[in-house]
Amino acid sequence: MNYFHTNVVEQVEKHTYYRKVRYTVPSTKETSGLQVVVMSIPPKTSIGMEIHEGTQSITVHSGKGKGIVDGKEFKLEKGDILVIPPYRKHNITNRSAVHPLDLVSYYTPPEHPPRLLQKKK
Repeated sequence: MNYFHTNVVEQVEKHTYYRKVRYTVPSTKETSGLQVVVMSIPPKTSIGMEIHEGTQSITVHSGKGKGIVDGKEFKLEKGDILVIPPYRKHNITNRSAVHPLDLVSYYTPPEHPPRLLQKKK
């Protein structure tokens, strides 16, 4: 398995699509795997309520959002991290009417196909 090194701030700043998988470590018998995904959520948009079989950790790089996990609301701003345990109903919403909510999401195990580029929600 190869290592992965990048400047995550630069990746987020030059990212303009809804979702881009930057790196995937596949799940094996020895590891549950990991996936690094850069996202840009458009103004007044939400990802929609979802549940994952693994852990999702979100770091906010710019914008203002709202996270909901099992009905509890959290303000999300630059520098915040939200760790969502497996099987928890959650949603992330961009609270801005003007600016995107830019974040990096870490999934264990991987959630999306490797190298996925999703231009719009």
